[in-house]
Amino acid sequence: MEQLICDRLRDKLNRLKLNRAVSMLYDILQQAETDQSSYLAFLDHLLEEEVAAKDKRRVQTVMKTAGLPSAKTIDSYDFSFHPNLNQKEVMSFV
Repeated sequence: MEQLICDRLRDKLNRLKLNRAVSMLYDILQQAETDQSSYLAFLDHLLEEEVAAKDKRRVQTVMKTAGLPSAKTIDSYDFSFHPNLNQKEVMSFV
């Protein structure tokens, strides 16, 4: 019975194009059973995975559209290039 419900849920998630939720469903379900999480906590975790995946895809698409050569992070910034810039202060914003 449980397998039938999981299969139906996967089918519905597929139809809604919630691909990350589909791929994480069983893992999150097992974790919820182990932790004895509430239904709301399970749903929140599943949807959080989907939102994070969509955000990541959105950023990748924007970066590709912008035509930038590669992604840069503050960790790779050469603070010696601008000696008046306070590295500790800048890093405190991160």
